[in-house]
Amino acid sequence: MPPNDAFDDAEELEPSSAQSSDEDLAALFESLVRAELTGSRRGAVEGTIRGAPESDRARLALCLADAMKRGDLATWIQADAARSRQAIAIACACMLPDPGAAHNARVMPRIRDFRDWDRFEHRVLVVPGYTPLDTRVATPGVHPVTRRRLEMAAEDLRANKAPFLLLSGGNVYPRGTPFYEAIEMKSAVRSMGIDDDRILVEARARHTTTNLRNAGRMMRALGIPRAVLVTKGGGIGGSDFFGQDFYLANPTLSTFHSRCERELGYRVGELEGIGDGRILFTPSPDVDRLSFRDPLDP
Repeated sequence: MPPNDAFDDAEELEPSSAQSSDEDLAALFESLVRAELTGSRRGAVEGTIRGAPESDRARLALCLADAMKRGDLATWIQADAARSRQAIAIACACMLPDPGAAHNARVMPRIRDFRDWDRFEHRVLVVPGYTPLDTRVATPGVHPVTRRRLEMAAEDLRANKAPFLLLSGGNVYPRGTPFYEAIEMKSAVRSMGIDDDRILVEARARHTTTNLRNAGRMMRALGIPRAVLVTKGGGIGGSDFFGQDFYLANPTLSTFHSRCERELGYRVGELEGIGDGRILFTPSPDVDRLSFRDPLDP
């Protein structure tokens, strides 16, 4: 659609209709975004989502995210700095509430006040979640690949390798699942004997790139310069073959760095494998940069 053909009849939309497919809704949101960025319908995108019944907002946010990822729209937005800034503002305005906030309310101040860092080799262990892309049924709990990662991290905590654990993963597969990986991971690791006051939850990340970006944002906000990623598996067929530990420990060879540059516009930081599924991670200051491409996780 040419930029000037912006849709400006938002009152004709019925985005909560059960008869509208997600593809239809994504197309409508693309039109609304274009209309808002050309000045013809200020506040149309946020108004559409906020004005819908609460039960429909998560689905609408997903469809808006689909729209923002469309190549033609993304290219058009990125071609103009002012449009890019406004698109980021739209994405931030349409964000759903942070599902991890309540989980972190007590542990964040504890980390800020913590003074015994010298007792530990590292400050925080970061564990990314894993759910197969072809998952069809939304179920609570964690995948066996994730459980093994958590068992590795719990072992490191008990050995006083680090005082805190950061669990990262959103609600991605299957589409629309109400279960957030990081929150399910917290339940699993608590059953392994790890106390709540040692566990941070990052429940927005939807990809490996944003697992690290979001973890990096939390680390920088807490004054933590470096972490250890604890991960294995999730490779071909969910196996250890080309698993996530290889992917992150070899970011140039595995193309992780180039993927970050393509999807986020920058590298999320420095990565160095230290063996046995552990990778040193030093986040870049660039992780604080926001993106319009995923309103579920800007």
